[in-house]
Amino acid sequence: GGAVLYFSIVDMSNINVMYQTSLKQFETLFIQSFDEAETSSVLTQRVESIVDTMTYLVYRYINRGLFEKHRLTFVFIIATKLLIT
Repeated sequence: GGAVLYFSIVDMSNINVMYQTSLKQFETLFIQSFDEAETSSVLTQRVESIVDTMTYLVYRYINRGLFEKHRLTFVFIIATKLLIT
C-alpha cells in the first residue's frame, strides 16, 4: 500500500517536475494515518483501517496540488499499480 502510493507520487514528477514530493512529506501523511485511522482490537481490521486512511490522506494531499488535467492520470497510476501488486 504505502510503497505503491509513494512511487505513484514519484511517477507524477515525470509528468511535471513541479509535482515532486519529498519522502518527509509522505512520512508525515503516513504518521497522520496512524493517528486518524479507526482503532480496533483486531489487528487485521486496524491495519486495513490504517491503509484506507493513508490512501485517502495521500490522495487528498497530492490531488490538491495537481493541475485539473493531471488528476485523472494520478488516479489511473495508483489504480494500475494497485492492480499489478
